[in-house]
Amino acid sequence: MEIKTRTNGYLPSLQVLKFRITTLSFEEQALLILRWARRRQSKMVCLANVHMLMEAYWSQEFSSVLDKADMIASDGMPLVWVLKAMGVATQQRVAGMDLFFRLCELTSLCNVGIFFVGSQREVLEKMRVRLTQDYPNLKISGMEPLPFRPLLDSENKALIEQINNSGAGIVLVCLGCPKQEYWMAEHLGKIKAVMLGVGAVFPVYAGLQKRAPRIIRDNGAEWAYRLIQEPRRLWPRYRKTIPPFLYLATHQVISQLRSQIFNPFLIQSKWILGNQIDQDLLANSINLDVDMVPAKLGEILERNHSVDKQDISLALAKQKSNHQKLGEILVDEKVIIKPELDYYLNNQKMTLRNLLINRQLVSKAKLQKISQKINVDKDIDLIEFLIEKKLIPETLINIILAEKYLRIKGFWLNISRLETFTVIPVKPTSVLLDQAHQF
Repeated sequence: MEIKTRTNGYLPSLQVLKFRITTLSFEEQALLILRWARRRQSKMVCLANVHMLMEAYWSQEFSSVLDKADMIASDGMPLVWVLKAMGVATQQRVAGMDLFFRLCELTSLCNVGIFFVGSQREVLEKMRVRLTQDYPNLKISGMEPLPFRPLLDSENKALIEQINNSGAGIVLVCLGCPKQEYWMAEHLGKIKAVMLGVGAVFPVYAGLQKRAPRIIRDNGAEWAYRLIQEPRRLWPRYRKTIPPFLYLATHQVISQLRSQIFNPFLIQSKWILGNQIDQDLLANSINLDVDMVPAKLGEILERNHSVDKQDISLALAKQKSNHQKLGEILVDEKVIIKPELDYYLNNQKMTLRNLLINRQLVSKAKLQKISQKINVDKDIDLIEFLIEKKLIPETLINIILAEKYLRIKGFWLNISRLETFTVIPVKPTSVLLDQAHQF
């Protein structure tokens, strides 16, 4: 039996209200945006908070705009809390300001340009001065403020041409919600870059507004800090959006908890893989009958379009003469950057134990206790023990094994290609895994 990844698959995510919120880590989302930017793919990234979700909940038109997004990150802490309450225990906040800093760092290392759209010229000039100091290697592809009126067709075409001709891989859009999301949706497929709606990032970075201290941000009180700064603008918004969000989110979480009484691992099954594998893989409880030996680094990089075959050939030839590791050569030659290399190496070395701990399905302390009771040198022994003691159901074990396979082979988050896997129906675990290589 064959299972194919969907070419129109989406990222691991969970629905909050009725919108797909991406459940990847902060660093994975940043690196995925960079991967898209390197290839100059036209993508739309939204940074969601309570205000955005409620506006979309009430407006069918705006809801259809968010449905076009390739990634909806959890910017607001209330959104992070809801995701954690629904079972995504490892969910991190992807704040617009933090993502801005990280993308400036990453693009400075690999010569990917950033184009800044929106705000006012004075703000953009202040940003340019600070950016050249903070990130001297950052490639500023352009800065263009937009008027408060709609652009004429000729002006809009000129702006699209300016952005595309600049070679920018990322376009940061500062128009405020929901205007910036409408703008990105309108230009999806026209602008050859990843577009991110970043809200108030520009004036904050320019020093015109203050950002809340970290202790306030980490405790979810940034909204109160901003309210003190701009009470006349924000109080009507908060009064309108926060109470209904609390009601709707609480209702959804309670409904989720009720369903988990009968299937406590239902949510983990949904958000771990997203639609990276055809739903038949999950619905039929089938497992991958594959070789669990990690792919070579060069294969992983090629599969993710981070390098081409010529880069690999040149690096391998150089490796013979200086005996460096392949990844080190590629970083030295500036083919890839070190954060990318570290990410792919971590995936390549991913173990079942690490996945169980990372997904908070089994604690590290519990795994140590299990190791003291029985011999779990082999993963087959650990899996059989977890299933026998009903610590984790077999269907979820299958999903974790599928994630491990996708990571060590370089297919994780590589949803733009059609890949075929050979699979077999689930058999008693010992029989199934005896047929596969031990890992």
